[in-house]
Amino acid sequence: MRDDLFAALRDLREGSQFERFLRVLWFLFDDWCTYNGVRKLCDGEDSTGHLRAIYFDKFAVLVARFWDAMFRRTGQKLKGKLEEADGATLDAVVASPCPFREVPGKHGRGLARWDGKLAPRFLVDLLYQLRQEKILYYFDIEAPYGPGDYRTVVKSGTPITNRTSELGGFTSREKTVLLELTNVLKKLGPGEIRALGTHSTVIKAIEDIEKEFEDLERLGVWDRLLGRLEQGMGFSQLGELLLEYAEEAWRKAAQNEDDYKTARKVAMTEATSELQSVILECQGEANTIWQDSKVKTLASRAKRLLALAKYVWALGQFGEHPRERSGMTPHSRAWKRWDESCRSLSECGFTTLPTVPSEAFDGDSEVIRASVRESLTKVLKSVRLEEHGS
Repeated sequence: MRDDLFAALRDLREGSQFERFLRVLWFLFDDWCTYNGVRKLCDGEDSTGHLRAIYFDKFAVLVARFWDAMFRRTGQKLKGKLEEADGATLDAVVASPCPFREVPGKHGRGLARWDGKLAPRFLVDLLYQLRQEKILYYFDIEAPYGPGDYRTVVKSGTPITNRTSELGGFTSREKTVLLELTNVLKKLGPGEIRALGTHSTVIKAIEDIEKEFEDLERLGVWDRLLGRLEQGMGFSQLGELLLEYAEEAWRKAAQNEDDYKTARKVAMTEATSELQSVILECQGEANTIWQDSKVKTLASRAKRLLALAKYVWALGQFGEHPRERSGMTPHSRAWKRWDESCRSLSECGFTTLPTVPSEAFDGDSEVIRASVRESLTKVLKSVRLEEHGS
């Protein structure tokens, strides 16, 4: 069933709010995509031309966050009185907020169309359908695995040939804000966009990190993983899920700090005085977030979980692909994860698990030795209790 956004876009009043914000987003994103200056590179993500869905989501969150802050400072006082405002008054404000809501997604917050009742429809999925419906051409969405897949690529759609004409219908204040935001956002690399869009306050950071731990329980990953391990069954897919959530917890609890610091510094350097004030309002200082005692505790837990998750994932892969245990393919993903986990396992106090793959299995079979299963089960249970705060 189609989302009611499609009907809203055909409605002259409500639809204009959605169209205007999507045009704001397109204007800023096109400038980011075509920027030829230097900005910080990001492993696995190009610095120009496009963004994968996760990074684009955070770009959109940042735009909405700053745009809404400007609305609160100006246009909110005219809420319900826009039709009565004279031209000069209206021209001096950001007239309407972002019509999408920032709601929790699988691994973080994103913009969505949500009425609080039905499941939220996230932005990339909506943009993909809008393009399919031939309603708007602001974005190209390449989604061979579906718009919700992390490999989905977002590009600017119809090229902007006349930037002045594309700002038709915006107030003078909105045009000024757009140009100021353009100057800030285009200087941020993909990793910096992701970090700045992911985090804003220490309270939200704690909620987002804790959600990664809680979702492992909600999805039954722990129960299923321990059950298959105790029954001597394969667990590579569950190991992959454990690793996915552990990596996200670690990213939010520790890894994002450096990119957040540099992104916030770049933004503050490039922004005008009023936009600097908005950034200060929307984006807490890095030290306030990552030096918080609760965040530090969560980071310690995430580090231990990540070390163990890499080990579990690699062990599951070695069970399915015995030939990789010999080390003849040291550049494979399994060996990389194994090496990374073994270096950090001892740091985290896990000393009862074998560090050589061949010692974990009965010969060339996929059967993990009983003693190893018992040790790994015991360690997993202890970490699971730790994630509950026990």
